[in-house]
Amino acid sequence: MRIFKIFRKIMLIMTIVNMIAGVIGFIFLLGELDVIDIDGGASLFGSGNSGVRSEGIEGLLETAEMIDDYMADNGYFYTLNGPFDIKYNDGNSKATCCATYVSWCLQEMGFISSHTNYSGDVYSMLKLNPDWKVITQPSDLSEMQAGDIGIYYNPSSDPQYTHTNIYAGDGQYWDAGNNERVTTKGTITRDNLPTYILRYKK
Repeated sequence: MRIFKIFRKIMLIMTIVNMIAGVIGFIFLLGELDVIDIDGGASLFGSGNSGVRSEGIEGLLETAEMIDDYMADNGYFYTLNGPFDIKYNDGNSKATCCATYVSWCLQEMGFISSHTNYSGDVYSMLKLNPDWKVITQPSDLSEMQAGDIGIYYNPSSDPQYTHTNIYAGDGQYWDAGNNERVTTKGTITRDNLPTYILRYKK
C-alpha cells in the first residue's frame, strides 16, 4: 500500500511538471508569433528581423528606409484612388500613397495602432499618443528634427490634409508622395515646409 501511495505521488508530480512545461511552451510560442507574418501581408519584419530594429526615432528612420526599399523592390505603385489594402498588401493590390507609407512605418514601430491612406488620420492618430506632441509650422528647416512627421494642410483643398512624410534630417524626407518615389529609393528634398510637425518626446 505504501509503494502504491509513493507511486501516486510520483505520477502527480510528473503530471504537474508536464503541465508547467506545456504552459512554458505555449508562452514561448506566443512570443514567436511576434516575428511571424501571420496576416500574410508585406510586413518587412515577418521573417524575424523585428529584433534588429532600434527603438524610438532611430528605429523609425531605419524602418522608413527599409519600407522605402521594400516598396521599390516589390512593385508598389502610387495612387490617390486606391484600391488600398487594409494592411500593406493583404490582397492582390499594391496601391500606396503618402499616408499608406507613413502609417505603415508608424504602425511597425507601435506608435499608432491602425493603418490609413489619409494624412488627416495620421495626424489624428499620432496626436492620441502621449509620447508625441504637435508643433505648428516651423519658420525654417533648422527647427525640424530627424524623425519629425510632417503634415501638410490646406483649408481650401479637398481633402484638407494633403500630404505627410517623415523628416530624415539635413533637408531630406522619406516621402512616398508620387509614383517616382515608390519606384526609386532614398530620400528627397522638398521646398515647402509642413503645416504641422508631430515630434517624439522621448
